[in-house]
This record gives sequence, C-alpha cells and structure tokens, in this order.
Amino acid sequence: MAFPFLVPAWVLFGCGAAILSAVLMLLQERLRVDGYALAIWCKIACVCVTLPFVLVNGLPTQPLFYLFLGVGAVLWSISDVVFFRGIPQAGAGAVSRVLPSSILISFLLWFVIDPDLLRTYLGQPWVFAGIAVVMALWAFCASNLRKCPVSMGALRAVWFVLFAASIGPLLAKLTTQNAAIEQGPYAYVFVEGLMMITLLGTYGLIRRPITPGVFFAPATMRGGMLIGMVMAAAVLLSLYAYYAADNPAYVPAVKLLDAVIILGVYAAIGRRNNGDIWSGLGVVACAALLIALKSFV
Repeated sequence: MAFPFLVPAWVLFGCGAAILSAVLMLLQERLRVDGYALAIWCKIACVCVTLPFVLVNGLPTQPLFYLFLGVGAVLWSISDVVFFRGIPQAGAGAVSRVLPSSILISFLLWFVIDPDLLRTYLGQPWVFAGIAVVMALWAFCASNLRKCPVSMGALRAVWFVLFAASIGPLLAKLTTQNAAIEQGPYAYVFVEGLMMITLLGTYGLIRRPITPGVFFAPATMRGGMLIGMVMAAAVLLSLYAYYAADNPAYVPAVKLLDAVIILGVYAAIGRRNNGDIWSGLGVVACAALLIALKSFV
C-alpha cells in the first residue's frame, strides 16, 4: 500500500500520528490535567468521535478482534494514567526521550508471531540486517534527543509505559488482522474506549484516586475532551498505518518524530531545552533509510 510518489502509506499515516502525538503531549504539559481524570475523559471523547462511524459501518464479528483489543485495553488503561501523570513531573520532552527503546523490542518480537515475514526478510539478508541496524540507531538517536538530568526521573515515572509501548504495537497489529479496514480503526477506538472507561471507572470506584470535584471540574472536562479528540485522531491514523505496515514496530518508529517536533516547538517559543540537533537529524535520517530499505522487501 503506497502512494503514487512512492512514499509508503504507513509513513504518511505515521507522520500524521506523530504530529498529533506531539500536540497531545504539549497540551497536557500546559494544561496539567489530573492523569486519572484525563485518561477517562480522553476515552469519553474517543467514543463520542467514533460513534457516528460505528453506527454507519458496524462492528467486526471476529472474536479475536475483541480478545486482542481487550488485552490491549487493560494494558493501556494502566499506561495512560502513568503516562499522563508522568508528563507534568518530567516534561513532555523528557518523557518522549525514555520511550524509544521499545521499537527494537517490538520489531524483533513480531518475527516470533509472524515467522513467514521473517522468512521473507531472510530472503534479503543484507536488507534485513540493514533494517535491524537502522531500527537500533533510530532508538538510540531518539533517546538522545534530550540530554537532561530528569531523564532517569522520567524513566521511574513512566516505566510501565515502556512495557506497554513494546507490547502494544503487536496487539494493535493482531487486532487489525481480524477486522476489515473499513470497520477496524473506528471500531477499535470506540470499543477500546468503552472498555477502558469501564476498567478505569471500576478502579475509581474502588480506590477513589481523586474527588468528584476534581473529576467534574470544568477545566478537567474541557482539557480531557480537547486532548481526547486529538488522541482519537492520532490513534485512527496509527491504526491505518498498522494496516499498511508489515511489521508493527515501524509505526511507533515513525511516531518517534514527535520528539523532534516537540523540540522544534520549544525552540520556536524560545523555551530553553537540551535538545541534541544531531540526534534529531539522526531520527529523520533513519526514517529516510528505513523507507529506502523497505523498498527492497
């Protein structure tokens, strides 16, 4: 699946998702909505955005779609709370720095799930080796975009997000393999939203992490719905990219451009940062190299 000017569809969709991912993190850095409340309000927004499309296109009938989606919902329910609470503590730039190592793990794990794809890649051993090296360099460059003393604090704040970021793309790809592209993306966002609202709501009733006054505060609701609409669009673009990519690790790899975008925004507004311009160029170069190498497989 590629467009006439030879840019693969997963690259275009992934770049769109990266832009929206950067917007999402910068919004939360500014608004500082409580992490638990934000996770729920975001999913409420996702359900509202995708409901009209679900009513038109219907829902998938394959049971595996809902199985993989359910496992992912549990994973991301925990991850979202940790993620959004970690951003105000460490900053959007620092949080985006500690996540890249997950792409190499996802890249390798997928070949365990899809050995036929591994055999295809091994048919071009030098290309396969080149892609593996590029993925490793990509993770290295992305992790060095920000050289700041809070990075270890960010790691402690969002360690579970690292785990989710490694496993999540595999579950997303498996989910898309069990639904038509006309239904899958909207059904995914809609059903996952309902699942996560249920899971997070149950957790809230049992543990009561925040008061109703904080949860229903106008600023919380406005911020959550705004960020949630951005999240819905970002996830939809990501899902279209998963449909187009043969290895799901390519999608979060392209989305690592969100760190470059954040550093660019910081520079544009005159905010001091410790961004490494060479690492940023390295991320962009790795994206170009991957596109070139993928043309041979």
